[in-house]
Amino acid sequence: MKNTLLKDTFRSIRNTLGRFLAIFAIVALGVGFFAGIKATAPDMKITADKYFDDYNLMDIWLISTKGFNEKDIEAIEKVDGIDEISLSYSMDVLVDDGENTRVVKLLSIPENIYEENSYINKVNLVKGRYPKNSGECLAESGSMTTESLSIGSKIKIYSGTDEDISENLKKDEYTVVGLVESPLYISFERGTSTIGNGKIESYIMIPEENFKLPVYTDIYLTVKDAKDVFTYSDEYDEILDPVQKNLKDIGKIREEERYDEIIAEANEKLDEVKRELKEGEEKQKAELKKAEEDLSKAKAEIDRGERDLKNKENEFYKTIRDAEKRLNEEEKKLKQGEEEYYKNLNYFNEMKDKTEKELEEETQKLILAEQELQNAKKNIDEGKIKLEEERKKLEASKKKALKEFDEARNRLNSAKKEYESGCEEYLNEKKESEEKLDEAREKIAKGEKELKEIEKPKWYVLKRSETRDFIDYGMAADRIDAIAQVFPLFFFVIAVLVCLTTMTRMVDEERGYIGSLKAMGYSNMHIASKYLIYAAIASISGSIVGLLIGFKVFPTVIFNSYRIMYIMPSVITEFNTFYAIISTAGAVFATTMAALVACYSELREIPALLLRPKSPKMGKRILLERIGFIWSRLKFTQKVTARNLFRYKKRFFMTIIGISGCTALLLAGFGLKDSIVSIAVKQFDEIYKYQMALEFKDGINKGETNGVVDFLKEDSRIKDYMLVKEQALDIGKGNIEKTANLIVPENLDEINNFIILRNRISGEKILVPENGVVLTEKVAKLLKANVGDEIYIKVEEDKKAKVKVAGITENYSFHYIYMSPYLYEKAFGKDVEFKKILVKTVDTDKAFEDKISKEILKYKDVSSINFIAGMSKSFKDTIGSLNYVVLVLIFSAGALAFVVLYNLTNINISERIREIATIKVLGFYDEEVSKYVYRENVILTIIGTAVGLVLGVFLHKFIILTGETEFIMFGREIRFVSFVYSAILTIFFSLLVNFVMYFKLKKIDMVESLKSID
Repeated sequence: MKNTLLKDTFRSIRNTLGRFLAIFAIVALGVGFFAGIKATAPDMKITADKYFDDYNLMDIWLISTKGFNEKDIEAIEKVDGIDEISLSYSMDVLVDDGENTRVVKLLSIPENIYEENSYINKVNLVKGRYPKNSGECLAESGSMTTESLSIGSKIKIYSGTDEDISENLKKDEYTVVGLVESPLYISFERGTSTIGNGKIESYIMIPEENFKLPVYTDIYLTVKDAKDVFTYSDEYDEILDPVQKNLKDIGKIREEERYDEIIAEANEKLDEVKRELKEGEEKQKAELKKAEEDLSKAKAEIDRGERDLKNKENEFYKTIRDAEKRLNEEEKKLKQGEEEYYKNLNYFNEMKDKTEKELEEETQKLILAEQELQNAKKNIDEGKIKLEEERKKLEASKKKALKEFDEARNRLNSAKKEYESGCEEYLNEKKESEEKLDEAREKIAKGEKELKEIEKPKWYVLKRSETRDFIDYGMAADRIDAIAQVFPLFFFVIAVLVCLTTMTRMVDEERGYIGSLKAMGYSNMHIASKYLIYAAIASISGSIVGLLIGFKVFPTVIFNSYRIMYIMPSVITEFNTFYAIISTAGAVFATTMAALVACYSELREIPALLLRPKSPKMGKRILLERIGFIWSRLKFTQKVTARNLFRYKKRFFMTIIGISGCTALLLAGFGLKDSIVSIAVKQFDEIYKYQMALEFKDGINKGETNGVVDFLKEDSRIKDYMLVKEQALDIGKGNIEKTANLIVPENLDEINNFIILRNRISGEKILVPENGVVLTEKVAKLLKANVGDEIYIKVEEDKKAKVKVAGITENYSFHYIYMSPYLYEKAFGKDVEFKKILVKTVDTDKAFEDKISKEILKYKDVSSINFIAGMSKSFKDTIGSLNYVVLVLIFSAGALAFVVLYNLTNINISERIREIATIKVLGFYDEEVSKYVYRENVILTIIGTAVGLVLGVFLHKFIILTGETEFIMFGREIRFVSFVYSAILTIFFSLLVNFVMYFKLKKIDMVESLKSID
């Protein structure tokens, strides 16, 4: 090609800079949007891959229900392909920081944490330092969704169960010295727990020497060569699969061996308890026998003492009675002697008064009588004295004897008390020993029962790609990729169509110039090359700028919106060669081919014809002219506008296509936002009518109850509840098979009080029949199953049960199949065991939920608890991140709409510049000229907007059907306000373009425009 023609090409770029920049902008926008959006998902995964590699995230995670002992570890170390092994402790605990008590995951810090890149799951120290002293810990760094503990915070750890935390930890009080991020937890969902309110909020790390657990709870592994491949690739899984298989095989062997070890250990402990029981029984028997003998001896001595005392008392009292009787007799005799004495004394005195004569005669007798009386008196006095002495002696002996009796009785009473105390002590010791023996017997019985109930240890060998956070993040990237399947492509097609129109118009405008070049002898190829170079430079430069901006801006903006939900470093934006090539090639091919086709049609003509303008199209009467009562009332300018609209059909349709395409993109963007938002609203507010769901450790049969059910019955905060069975199983039709959650309600009549089963379109309620099943809409669509069709349920690995589809219900999250208890028992051949309970509560406040969950989790029957409010918030947060993506799509669609409208309006003005100059010469003012041109633009905009709104409905439907992941169904409705927003934005951009182009209309030179081109 001659240098002159090449210079002229660059001169054309300078002279038609507006057109060139329009093509440049449209290509840049189209290519940048297409390549940027398509590259976002790969960039998100690349960022995650580098983050995981930098922090040495495990490739395989081993968990055992019974922990890992030394033999387990030795067996694992022998597996080929393992690079590194990290042993770890973890447990769920309650942490009190003085203000709040929360459930956290307590993790161990490896001893080699200070060695750079020397351990698996390396943490990122965000602030502070690593623990150096006993009683120091690391806490999770906070984010927008979790509040972190501050450095220096004092925390106290509790077990959250009846078990003392000191059983498992050396210390229960710690000081936070550092805040960290761990690659194990990249999302803010920490899972559920059986303590506290049932929801793990964060994690805390303490030195591993602070744990007192007898076995390791987790083992992390890295696999050789795994770090060298992309973590989200099939190649990565292919490297891990053999190691995982070997570990699972070893796990099966170790499960059996560990089970035997546990049983042997349990039997040994049980035998030891039995030996202790037997020794205790023998010891008790001997001690009780000796105690009984001692008590019998004591009782015999007491009885003998009582008998001796009684005999002595009887003998004493008999002696006393005899003595008293004898004294009484002596006293009586003494009294008789005294009476006789006084009688003789009286007689003596009488005899003394007789005559002297008589006295003398009786003197001798009297003297003798007196002597006798004196002797009698003396004897009486002596007898009284002696009697008194005897009486005193008797009283003294009596007192002494009584005292001795009292002492003896006191001794006997003391002996009795000692005996009774001994008996009581004997009974107490007997009771106590019996209780201890009963406890030992119960312990043995319980041990024997537990021994029978001991389950085999279960190993869980999880690849990185099977962990919750990894899958969740991958699904987030896949959701972006799903949206990128259609939206950017449609966006790109609109941009390319407008570029095609622009290049075609450019060739048409330079028809005379092409004729001149032909006349001067330039070959067709040389002439065409100018426009090909023009189009190529515009499209290539636009593509380059678009790629540079698109690969950087779109992934960054979208990824940053997702960082609200994920802990990740800044996105790594790589230059994606594949998308760069296909988008650039598409743009360059479209623009250059448009130029080539346009040139080819012109170059077929001879120079003489090319040097003359094309004959204007013959005017034709339009349909509106035939409607007289309307046409006659139109003004001249309005009639011209109507004729022009239908006269230039190519421009008409291209404008309509451009505007309608942009409107459709806007509506699809707003509609996509509506569809995403409606998932959480419809699923958790309209379909789920319960507020709380409990999982039991063990199932209960129909009509049975347990502590939790009794609690729910009595608690006034519970409005209603329903037992259900839920299990994951495979269902299929033909050669299509999917996994779904089976729901079997205890009472079919109450299911719609807790979960609304309804037809999405008609809103009609669906009942679960006795002999049929109800499928959720998405899984029915995947299985291509309709009402009345027969599907199968995998009852066992090699056994299927056929059931009839009785209804298809609206559902947006995951797959469900609803079945009656009767059909379940018929299909599975066993009774229904209900392990879940749906609960309606009087409140949904977080404080209320925390309080009631703590009370419920005290029951050992409960394994987990979930609240719909929390699930809804989590789901809204996760899905809500897509809103930012949708806003990016809407903004980009708006930008495209502006550029497209600008370009089409610019082409329109360029095509009609002589016409516009003519009406200016005729005396039209600038505003009238603008109205003359813009009237057509406004009408085309309105028509294009209307068509775009209709087209947008179909585009929206196509995008959501294409962009849905397997377990998510987007909402199908577009809100009315989204139609309004889309129309207003399109019209706004049209008016903005009209405003910008107004100044170009004013600058049109009437003289230059009307110069003859002949």
